[in-house]
Amino acid sequence: MSALPPDLARVYEEHLHYVWRLLTRFGIPSRDREDVAHDVFVVVHRKLDDFDPERPIRPWLAGIAFRVALAYKRRKMSGEIPSELPELPNPNRAEIRHQASQLLAKLPFERRAVFVLHELEGLTAPEISEELAVPLNTVYSRLRLARRDLRQLTTPPDEVASTRQLEGA
Repeated sequence: MSALPPDLARVYEEHLHYVWRLLTRFGIPSRDREDVAHDVFVVVHRKLDDFDPERPIRPWLAGIAFRVALAYKRRKMSGEIPSELPELPNPNRAEIRHQASQLLAKLPFERRAVFVLHELEGLTAPEISEELAVPLNTVYSRLRLARRDLRQLTTPPDEVASTRQLEGA
């Protein structure tokens, strides 16, 4: 006898903050975040009967949030969603968040998503692979490239130049 799938209201109540945090880290602007979160839970509602309650729900939600955020990004790039002015940071701890957000925004979306899910949300590479429907080696590659990109973005230019000289570039 298998367990019943969770109730949508309970999933929403227990995991809205998690989904919201993912969408924030995936770079969904605050003005659109509520709509995109709503879209995530519409998908959750449609697919809830297919969810295996023996598995953890957060990786499953992360996969849905990733795909909905990716669809949002594609609509935005196509001009379907208008661009907005940069958000103004809040005074408390906002500067650090803003800087981190700016760094993450410079990563290609697929690398950014894998980095966020692994480093900030604590999902394993196999969980990410399964939920994003990409090969495990692709997850490892995207994570390695995201880390490399972030190192390059945070290394002062004079260190980058001296490192290239040492490497013979």
